[in-house]
Amino acid sequence: MNNIIKGFRTVQAAAAGQSFLANITSRFHVSSNKSLLFSRDDLKNPSSPSSATASSAATTAGAQLPPIKKLQQSPFSPLSEPHPRLAEFVQQAANNIVNNPTSTSTTTSTTTSTSTTSQTQTTTQSSLNFNRADTTTLPNGIRVISQQTNENACAVGLYIRCGTKYETPDNRGVFNLLEKMTFKGTKNESTADIVQKYETVSNNAMASSSKDIMQISVEVLRKDVEYIMRSFADQITCPLFQQEEFDEKKMDAMRSFDMLLSSPDAFLPEILHQTAYGDKDLGHTTFAKPEEYQRITTDTLRQAMQNYFIGKNIVVSATGIEHKHLVAYVEKYFSHIPYAAPLQTQQQQQQPLGNSDVPQYIGGTNFIMAEPKSEQAYYLAFPFKGLRSLSESKELLAGFVLQSLLGGGRDYSTGGPGKGMQSRLNLNVVYRLQQVKVCSAFFNVYSNTSLFGVHVSTDEGYLIHALYLVLEQLLGLRRLITDEEVERAKRQQKSMILMNLELRNVLCDDMARQLVSTGIWRSPEEICSGMDALTKDDILRFLDNLLLTNPTVVGFIGDKDKALSSDDIKKVIRSGKFK
Repeated sequence: MNNIIKGFRTVQAAAAGQSFLANITSRFHVSSNKSLLFSRDDLKNPSSPSSATASSAATTAGAQLPPIKKLQQSPFSPLSEPHPRLAEFVQQAANNIVNNPTSTSTTTSTTTSTSTTSQTQTTTQSSLNFNRADTTTLPNGIRVISQQTNENACAVGLYIRCGTKYETPDNRGVFNLLEKMTFKGTKNESTADIVQKYETVSNNAMASSSKDIMQISVEVLRKDVEYIMRSFADQITCPLFQQEEFDEKKMDAMRSFDMLLSSPDAFLPEILHQTAYGDKDLGHTTFAKPEEYQRITTDTLRQAMQNYFIGKNIVVSATGIEHKHLVAYVEKYFSHIPYAAPLQTQQQQQQPLGNSDVPQYIGGTNFIMAEPKSEQAYYLAFPFKGLRSLSESKELLAGFVLQSLLGGGRDYSTGGPGKGMQSRLNLNVVYRLQQVKVCSAFFNVYSNTSLFGVHVSTDEGYLIHALYLVLEQLLGLRRLITDEEVERAKRQQKSMILMNLELRNVLCDDMARQLVSTGIWRSPEEICSGMDALTKDDILRFLDNLLLTNPTVVGFIGDKDKALSSDDIKKVIRSGKFK
């Protein structure tokens, strides 16, 4: 019975298939001696022999053909033909360049007032001034820098020269709390209104503070830039600092300090700076101790704002907006901010933007006892000049190239090419010793000083072996380095710079930090050309200058491990012997 039912269903399926094929045949005019779809000429000329054959075949199949409509000509121009107004557009652009030859200059321009040109002229000039930064200094010392882009979205940032470097024993932790109190209520807006507005118009809104810079940044559409400027001005001039919100953020800061102590990767860099510069200036940790946070009040915050949120310390940076519009917004909402603090001396008020004081470098050794069976972490650093030295020489650029050349890596890493997997520290330290977890070169650069060094992390009992491999690379670089390696490191460093600057928030940040740290802006072309001019001898000269200094050494070291102190490192460098 089952076989009979299956046979009956097979007959039904075959009949249905024939009916389906008949419909397909009649619909597409299938002919035994023609292709499935006829040519366009057959459709245009129904009386042709081939069309008649098709009609006969379709009639034989029992199909009733609908009348064929004549195809209408498309109103659009073919892609293979140039647009009729293209030549006119090209000629108009060429005339604008001839009539305004100065508009294509790539140098940084400095303006003192808002432009009064017409909208048409502004649009044409802005389209020719892409990839160039325009700067303006307002009468109260605030600097404005912007760069026009094709995007309708803008990255906007407010940068202030302040941070833990400028804290005193009486207000340790004040700038970290000021960062956490950002985007809170002001005299003009409540906290709820600010949060709701930013959620509506912004993206990537953030506030952060470091050792020498505090920033507030956001990404918005061009139409919302004015609101952001008004909001930024309110944040630094008329915050409410409500006690309940302040107490909550103070508790957050204390928890952040506890988290810092439990993370060697985050805590050791802070200890490194403290050992290198002492317990002052750059030696101040980013997070204060809980008892130091307890001493801070809202009056402490207001006093710090009065002393540091002043015109000569402020830079406003943006991308994707015409410079004259940004300057107008800053003049409207920031012009009442004073140039200097009321109690500062005349000499301090005349100090240019950018730090002129050089932190005193000390150096030395600081080992902390690690937990049993935990990873051993070690930092070795040497001092060098800061960003402001770029106006005198290109030595600092050699440091960035050397960092790429040494490179580094981890015992387990995901990703593709371009991560420095073929760099010296990765090939000759990480790959040679299985117990090495991390080994990489770092370069922490500030306005007037920098720290160049190597970070190593290993399993318990293997740190000393990894350090010998690291020193072998540093001391043997003079006889091992090749011109090919130098060129590859230069290309890698330049590609990283240019790739990162494609992000509008990175571009905005780079322009502002250059102004805050050095007082001027250097284009990517200038930086890359400086790297192109470097030779192998320049890299080795930079390395020689490092090795002549007093190193700084910090680490988490266990009972079963050995580590080289600062004095041990100097002996190895002088003798060239590891044991």
